Amino acid sequence: MTVAEAATNNPDAGSTGAPGRAVGAGLRKGRTDTRGGPHTARRCRSRARSGRSTRKGRAPSRDIEEALIRPDAVRTSVRVLMDQQQAAAPSGAAPLRPIYDDSEWPIFIARMPAHRLSPDDFHAHLDALREPFRRGQPFGVLIVMGEHPPLWPTQRKAAADAIKSDSLRHPGLLRAKAVVIRSTVERGVVTAVSWMAKPPYPLAAFEAEAAAKAWLLVELGRPRPATQLSSR
Repeated sequence: MTVAEAATNNPDAGSTGAPGRAVGAGLRKGRTDTRGGPHTARRCRSRARSGRSTRKGRAPSRDIEEALIRPDAVRTSVRVLMDQQQAAAPSGAAPLRPIYDDSEWPIFIARMPAHRLSPDDFHAHLDALREPFRRGQPFGVLIVMGEHPPLWPTQRKAAADAIKSDSLRHPGLLRAKAVVIRSTVERGVVTAVSWMAKPPYPLAAFEAEAAAKAWLLVELGRPRPATQLSSR
């Protein structure tokens, strides 16, 4: 088979995705190079099947995920990273990942996307919820579920484990957590996570965001419990 025939028969060469462009570029370069021949086409097809691209760099979203997930990485503010990621999304498109907002500090707000998160993205979300601890100031967390599906059992366990570890590492800083829900199923999820984690702060579900914020401000104004004072 000639190189030209390989280019014609290769279904990936005409695709609009990045791998297809990379394959097409390799074949065009090889059509005048007699040393390439069918071997060049086979290498290009193999590269396309493996999902590799000849372009330098990686997609911004993957870089952000790795920066968030690697515990030994030098991390920029999670809020800045997520802002960059949302800015890279197509205009008018629904958010692909949670949106974090500290403009109403000492309330830290997380708004969940409408679709379910992948395991890596969910762990990145739990990591982002740790960002406010770095300030060393008392705060409350508000999670707005929106159209997000109820958490899977594995996600509930991961959330409960994160609550346990964060409470041990940063005792007394997180004073309360509120979750805005849409259904009784989601209320049951909040109850299940609270039962598994047994947090040293109140964790409650609300149907209205305004009521959840008002409750958080009241809890933030209370004196820290003696159990939290003695844990330092």
